[in-house]
Amino acid sequence: IIVYNNSNFIKPELINFLYSKKIKIIFSLTDQELITGGCHYNFNCKKFKTNCYPCPATRFPLYKIASKNLSRKFNSYFPIKISFLCASKKVVKDVSNSVIFNRSKHKVYLNYYSLDLKKYKPLQNYNKKSKIVIGFRSSLNPRKGNKYIIDALNHLIFKDRNIINKIKFNIIGDSSIIEYIKKKGFDYSFKTNVDNENKLIKFYNDLDFFINQSIQDQGPMMVNEALACGVPVISFEIGVAVDFIKKNYNGYLIKSLSSKLLAEKILYISKLKNKKIKNMKKNSRKTAYKFLDLNKNIKKIIKVCK
Repeated sequence: IIVYNNSNFIKPELINFLYSKKIKIIFSLTDQELITGGCHYNFNCKKFKTNCYPCPATRFPLYKIASKNLSRKFNSYFPIKISFLCASKKVVKDVSNSVIFNRSKHKVYLNYYSLDLKKYKPLQNYNKKSKIVIGFRSSLNPRKGNKYIIDALNHLIFKDRNIINKIKFNIIGDSSIIEYIKKKGFDYSFKTNVDNENKLIKFYNDLDFFINQSIQDQGPMMVNEALACGVPVISFEIGVAVDFIKKNYNGYLIKSLSSKLLAEKILYISKLKNKKIKNMKKNSRKTAYKFLDLNKNIKKIIKVCK
């Protein structure tokens, strides 16, 4: 049984019971709920390494709940052998450091979320555009970092007022940022949702770069999808981007959560030569072939399941 994004839907005691019936248990971590006292994303909290007490996310009289949840998981999970499929090196590290699973009997495997590379691919050769096209996902969830995009655009306009004539934004998600983009005079396109894979692949293929402005994420999967479609990625040093992105090869990592540094990187790519962008697109596709081939990674999963 592969447990995916559990959210306590399957109780720890049931996991323990299933294991007692000679059923192999595999956790595929899409977030951190399975290794914490309940947090899906821990941000900078390290208490899952000990006992989740006191929980900084709760107040009296609830501040003991996370510790109780973690203790319950510990009692059910610690005595049994669980295998892990982890979508990034950071997830591997988090599992290995968690108070429940920091023992050698639990096997931890790095297995990136993969794609059908015959479907997720560049649809045409790179052609010169009048503007650099940058894509991102807009979300009201603070974890997804819209604030950093907004602040970065303020820095951009301060640095170079003419930047509005050099770049275009392609945006999917919610409309929370659209009025701001429009007010500042940037060219943009917006889709509130993408309801099939072909439209999603077309979204990536229209881009020169994809920005991942998330400030806490196990992936996100959009980094993988962008690379598969031959799109270089700009990202903060979070999630799977840290594993894949190499400076001037297939994108750029921003070392701190800084809107100013994000703005500087957008300004930088707006000045890149077409030849450089073309090479980075090829390298992005090469990265996908190396790490994200669905057929190769399915074989890894089957091996773990045996």
